[in-house]
Amino acid sequence: MPRRAWSRVRIQITPRWLLRLLTRPITLTIVVAVLLGASAGQIFAKSGDGTRVVVGNTGGTLSSVIQLNDTLIVFGGGNARTDLADLVGRSTLPWRRHIDLLIVPGWDDQQALGALGLLERGDVAQIVLLGQPSTATVWSVFYQSASSHAVPVTVATGMNRVAIGPNIDLQLIAAAPSSGATNEYALMTLHFHDVNFSFLDASKAGMSAMSAANVQPERTHGIALSRPVAGLSTKSVLLMRPPANRAADISDEAVTYSGEIGAGQHVAIRLSDDSLSLNLISVQLNGPGSPVPNPTN
Repeated sequence: MPRRAWSRVRIQITPRWLLRLLTRPITLTIVVAVLLGASAGQIFAKSGDGTRVVVGNTGGTLSSVIQLNDTLIVFGGGNARTDLADLVGRSTLPWRRHIDLLIVPGWDDQQALGALGLLERGDVAQIVLLGQPSTATVWSVFYQSASSHAVPVTVATGMNRVAIGPNIDLQLIAAAPSSGATNEYALMTLHFHDVNFSFLDASKAGMSAMSAANVQPERTHGIALSRPVAGLSTKSVLLMRPPANRAADISDEAVTYSGEIGAGQHVAIRLSDDSLSLNLISVQLNGPGSPVPNPTN
């Protein structure tokens, strides 16, 4: 993605300006309005540092730090022991790094090492393994570390819901354990008032299994892929992914905006009750960029 130098500018927000913002890829910031009736003033007034998602590259896969006011949730891991802890350190204030919930894709051995490094830092309250982990040694070490730090570990399969607060919850989906590779997916969707944002870690076989089970994240406003896999079907406005190994791994034709997060990079996405926003330099415009209606389940 080409880089541009941007100067800091002051922009007067008007309905006409907002329309240009959503239709031309030449401005400093994009705002994806979830509700068509939301005014520009409401969008920016509600976009504070207390509610945001930071998506970062952790050893070739993407992990996410979700800050919901005083609640901190982490999804992912990475194949290096320090990558996830470094991402948390870069995206949070020093006095706000207590992890209320660490969610690790259980099928993905590659995510276990980075999650272990964060766990060993000693400030994780509880852990959910989303999907049944393998018998790889790293998971045995992970369980031992969790036990030594007195951190409870839950394995979640099927469909589960975690209530965070009023109009805020997490939907967790992972296949039931099986002898084949069809359980290789973990899908988490954050429901934040009228905004839905999904996080997906899946193999090629897992994507096929998800499609057969009709559980693909088709109606989320944004989605972060832990790894670039073909076969994604989504009506999301925004797609974040790590660099693709092959052109066939790029599956973002249906989304309006997409971004590629390379090694050492991260992108902050601010949430409000009815919108999400991020720096335009972090994404590219794939389609017309017109406003979209609020998805319905």
